[in-house]
Amino acid sequence: MSATCEWRQHEGVRYLFLCPGGRGAEHLADVLRGAHELMVPEPPGLLRALFDNRPLSGFLPGSAQLGEAKRVQRDVLREHSLRLAVVGVTGVSAAVVRGMSAMSGRVTMLPAPTPESALAFLAREVS
Repeated sequence: MSATCEWRQHEGVRYLFLCPGGRGAEHLADVLRGAHELMVPEPPGLLRALFDNRPLSGFLPGSAQLGEAKRVQRDVLREHSLRLAVVGVTGVSAAVVRGMSAMSGRVTMLPAPTPESALAFLAREVS
């Protein structure tokens, strides 16, 4: 399975699908760069994304991955807000996702146990 970074649609909801693929952490930086390239040209407003973390199976990002994620957030989220569902995180990783969401004013993140629950989160109306 190769890394994927592409716009998808589910029941009328457009979202960016991100998956590092079978090589997991090795492709994470590629996926983050791809997300950056696809998000920047979007008109200002809410962007939705689903990150499939299952190929990483418990991987916690290192400083290089966190640095790339911060760059994407800084560049992309000047004019956008982001609703991000992260599939396949549990335990400590889920706590990290919730903590990151609490610290960011422009990103709402949810650890989602299944792709279906992630899509339901992305489809919710913005309040």
